[in-house]
Amino acid sequence: MINAYGKAGHIEKTRKIFDYLQEKKLVSWNSMLSVYSHHGLLDEARIVFEEMPERDTISWNSMLAAYIQSGNLREALSLLERMPRKNLVSYNLILSALAAQGEVDDSHFLFKSMITDYLVTPGKQQYGCIISLFARGGYDRSCKELIDTMPFFPDTHDWTCLASANRIYKSNSLGMGHHNTRKTNAN
Repeated sequence: MINAYGKAGHIEKTRKIFDYLQEKKLVSWNSMLSVYSHHGLLDEARIVFEEMPERDTISWNSMLAAYIQSGNLREALSLLERMPRKNLVSYNLILSALAAQGEVDDSHFLFKSMITDYLVTPGKQQYGCIISLFARGGYDRSCKELIDTMPFFPDTHDWTCLASANRIYKSNSLGMGHHNTRKTNAN
């Protein structure tokens, strides 16, 4: 019922139902947090998150989404560091936000960290996010290297990103233009 009222935009009714509950289970807390996050009510989401007697990965990811949606990327990164358990959703949220901001170094560092430090195996979506980011930033060699080493067959998105990077930056490092001299820590 909380989700239904929340999705319909009835925030006050949603909160009244939540407050009326005698015994609030984790799913109720997560629903309320999700409603506030979905509607961009960061302060309310933060209060619910802090008041939660227990949290699961859904709780943490909802709060990450709230920070990202409100443009608080640094808060989201800080929250990610404090998360006891991260999953692919956690990384999708952060990598997508970093990519949207053009944060090549931070994105690549986080991508490598999820593999080496947290032993999370990136999926096709995470690889695609980094490939797209490298391509948009003109890091064609890094883009090509990632395509060549990822444990998936490249799809049309991957090759389109690489071709676009070569066309836009007129790079010859892959035989299509002059060498991209942009310096990066992403290699």
